[in-house]
Amino acid sequence: MPSLSVSLRLLALVSVAGLSAADAPEPKMDPAGLEFFEKNIRPILTERCYECHSKEKGVSKGGLILDSRQGMLAGGDLGAAVVPGDLKKSLLVVAVHQADPDISMPPRKAGAKLSTTQIGLIEQWIKMGAPAPAGAGGAKLTGLSDKARAHWAFQPVQTYAVPTKLSNPAWCQNEVDAFIMAKLDEKGLKPSPAADGEALLRRLSYDLIGLPPTSVEVDAFSRDYDSALAFDAMAARKGQPVRAVASVVERTVDRLLASPHYGERWARHWLDTARYSDTKGLRRGGAEGDRSANAWTYRDYVIDSLNADKPYDQFIIEQLAADRLPDLAKDDPRLAALGFVTVGKRFQNNDDTIDERIDATTKGFLGLTVSCSRCHDHKFDPIPAADYYSLHGIFASVIEPQTNPVVRNPLLVGKNAPTNAYRADYEKRLAALIEETAQGYYKHLVSMQAAFHREFAPRSLAAMVGGFLSTAGFDILKKYDLGESRELSSSFAAVMGRPDHPITGPLVRLKRVGAEGFAQKAPAILEAALADTKAPVNPLIAEALRGLKPKSLDEVALAYQAAFKKHRDKILAHIQLRTQPGRKAEKDDPAVAQLAAFPWPLPDVEDIRSVTILERLTESRDFCSSGQVPISSTFINNNKPVRYFKFADINALDITHPGGPGTAMVITDVEKPRDSNVYIRGDRNKRGPVAPRQFLEVLAGPDRLPFYEGSGRRELALAIASRTNPLTARVLVNRLWAHHFGAGIVSSPDDFGNMSEAPTHPELLDWMATTFVESGWSIKKMHKRILLSAAYRQSANPSTNVMLTQKSGVDPTKIDGGNKFLWHANLRRLDFESIRDSMLLLSGKLDRAMGGRAVNITDEPYSYRRTIYGFIDRDKLSELQSQFDFADPNMANSMRSSTIVPQQALFFMNNPLAIEVARNVNSRAEMAKATSDDERITQLYRIMYQRSPTVQERQIAREFVARIAGYIDEPPAQATSKGDKASRAKAERVAKTKADKAAVAKGPSVPEVKLETSVKGGKIVNNTEMVSRKEPSNPWVMLAQSMVCSNEFVYLN
Repeated sequence: MPSLSVSLRLLALVSVAGLSAADAPEPKMDPAGLEFFEKNIRPILTERCYECHSKEKGVSKGGLILDSRQGMLAGGDLGAAVVPGDLKKSLLVVAVHQADPDISMPPRKAGAKLSTTQIGLIEQWIKMGAPAPAGAGGAKLTGLSDKARAHWAFQPVQTYAVPTKLSNPAWCQNEVDAFIMAKLDEKGLKPSPAADGEALLRRLSYDLIGLPPTSVEVDAFSRDYDSALAFDAMAARKGQPVRAVASVVERTVDRLLASPHYGERWARHWLDTARYSDTKGLRRGGAEGDRSANAWTYRDYVIDSLNADKPYDQFIIEQLAADRLPDLAKDDPRLAALGFVTVGKRFQNNDDTIDERIDATTKGFLGLTVSCSRCHDHKFDPIPAADYYSLHGIFASVIEPQTNPVVRNPLLVGKNAPTNAYRADYEKRLAALIEETAQGYYKHLVSMQAAFHREFAPRSLAAMVGGFLSTAGFDILKKYDLGESRELSSSFAAVMGRPDHPITGPLVRLKRVGAEGFAQKAPAILEAALADTKAPVNPLIAEALRGLKPKSLDEVALAYQAAFKKHRDKILAHIQLRTQPGRKAEKDDPAVAQLAAFPWPLPDVEDIRSVTILERLTESRDFCSSGQVPISSTFINNNKPVRYFKFADINALDITHPGGPGTAMVITDVEKPRDSNVYIRGDRNKRGPVAPRQFLEVLAGPDRLPFYEGSGRRELALAIASRTNPLTARVLVNRLWAHHFGAGIVSSPDDFGNMSEAPTHPELLDWMATTFVESGWSIKKMHKRILLSAAYRQSANPSTNVMLTQKSGVDPTKIDGGNKFLWHANLRRLDFESIRDSMLLLSGKLDRAMGGRAVNITDEPYSYRRTIYGFIDRDKLSELQSQFDFADPNMANSMRSSTIVPQQALFFMNNPLAIEVARNVNSRAEMAKATSDDERITQLYRIMYQRSPTVQERQIAREFVARIAGYIDEPPAQATSKGDKASRAKAERVAKTKADKAAVAKGPSVPEVKLETSVKGGKIVNNTEMVSRKEPSNPWVMLAQSMVCSNEFVYLN
């Protein structure tokens, strides 16, 4: 027999307030009633219900359990399945009758409806008071179930003592190591020896600043590190404390943490979590409607915050509620933090945008998948749908203002700050584009109005009978030899329905007169309309209609059309006055002015000279008076005609010109914040109870108080950043650990819920979380604790482990092949940013300027800025970004995937950037000073891999160069005579003299403004030089390129 699995999914949604029937004490059951249940009702439930709604079977679809009385009274998504004595309120009765298509038991596609006899038995049982055995069985299996609440991540952070009973306490450099060693002892494992100095420095440098160390830094660190190893060995033999190596490492860690490049490196990790992108993902209104011109201000805020070691709790509060901070200046840089909310993907349905923001907030800060509760209680975690809609009310109570504030940018100071020349150039270009767009508005209006007037009669008649898509409308347009007009149809439809309209009102009134008797009735109706003082008709239209004795509605519409034609020149003249400063149009004939502003707004040019106002004019009804429609009604697919509207050029100017102001993408609370109703099954048209704006019950407790301060964002931020919140600190330290070791203590950094794996080192996780909070939520201090540990310094080569080298009989690869317990360091591949930035650094072309607008980082001509400043298109990542596992900007991604595909190798082999890197490395001073092949090879290894080559590697490189030299004919060096040199020098002097004279004739020089990027074909393009294709290759360039292609270049050992 079919089950009730689908039909009873709807019977849920536990009340968000008050005591339900399920909470009341169980009444004493009449033995006869219990016998009736066991004999008549349980067989039906067993046969048709328990398969999908039984605690014994461990399944409660729709949050409903039917194998206990308590479960039936508690109900599920729609409410109580059974209300004793009340058939109308018992949803089980509604379901079995199948009267409601949304509540059908069993589902019609799953089998036959219950028999009349069975339905009668159920109704009789409910009338009896629904007697059934009392006892366990009613506890929820989804949402706030006991099992879900018991999950380790929802328990308070524990305070653990640092282990002291260890097999090798001397190995431990700090508390982190004590916890690691305790776990290794428990599993019968031993740690691996430390990595050599070159490998350790490379690891530290990439981990903290995303760049390789220089040869000078490698030499200095290796020298100090080797000396410290010897000193510690001597100290150990004497029984003295061993701290020399730790001091060397600590100095290096401090130096790297103080580098401004630290913020650039770790901002990239956070931006992955924050699903950062420079586009909205809403392909509407053209490219300018999708590009976020100022998303970069949020990116720069993150970089600056991390460099300043802003306490993480404050970092959270600012990103959710910076606008609610006290003593906030108008240009406060912290306002840019609100980009965390606004840089996400946009949707046409605002509920989808809110859902995206709930998902980013709860995954990003709490490691929870709360958005899974949008349609029903969470299937695995203690998050009921009501809690989801509590958060929904918070984000539904915010809006994005029409004008964003200009904010100070701490990164754009000193030499990074835009000069006055750049600012002036930006203002000049912007003013020209605004003026062109304002004038374009009038030109577009004139163009549309010409067609509106010319085709008024047929299109107005068609609009009044349903438009082109109706049979009557189609026939009218066909009679006048016209088809559909996508530009005009919606405008006609909007103005042809009101009998009190000052222009079309009389025509609308006459439409109500049928064809029969029209000639007799029409004159009186027209006369009454023209005499109506409550709805006065435009005098020029009244003049055209007065005395008219029409035989059909067509004659009246044609009279309108004739009036528009008659006054066309006056209308155009009035529009021309609107385009000129001085407000001369205000003195014009009001009747003409009214016709000129029909059906679209016609403001004075002086009132629309800003980008924000022009956007409002073209996209909203803000400028519409009664009887007008916005000009956007004439845009096909909401695309503004680029011939008239220069918004794309304005957007391109904003995203490329360094002289433009940086604005924060802020949000603000609505005037009257409100709670949201629960949407039954996620359907906004089916409203359940109101869910007060408040924090998650599993974290705040059942006695939580609703939020009352505005939307509640600040209170939400404070709840997330609370010291007592068991998730926030755990989630953050786990992510730090994952980025340093390649895997987290919890393997899923964005999901700490019931579906996550248990932590490998739960005591260490809680110790770090506690220490993190007690240390003022300092991320840099937590970095130091991790990086100064012996666990971090271990070699990544498992074969160096003592259990393998001494053949102890215990194989650690079989005990812990996945290295969960860290008996060696993990081999880690560099991410896309580190690979590209390293290539730029090694080529000598890395631009270290910080902050500012995005550049194109993947296409030629290349930008040499760090990769974090690259433009990210949410829905169209570049091929290079996709090939190298760039994070999906449509969702929180705190740990990227790592793939190996052929396209990665092809990039290193064929991409012009890889070729340019090889050429530039070969041209570096170190290579030029080398006097032998062995010295050149050594320098190449030191540049590319930050280490010296082995004897075997040196031999392989020599053979490679010799073999390639046999295949390439290098061009002979051109000898230069003394005469040639003299002639060239003379020509250079003459050219310089001419240039000096030209400069004097010009007068004082004007600072040159060069834009780093521009927009061409809707795409950001760098204004730099292409990589030369003419320069011939040579064996040493090819050796350098082959080293770029190697695994060692892209892996950390």
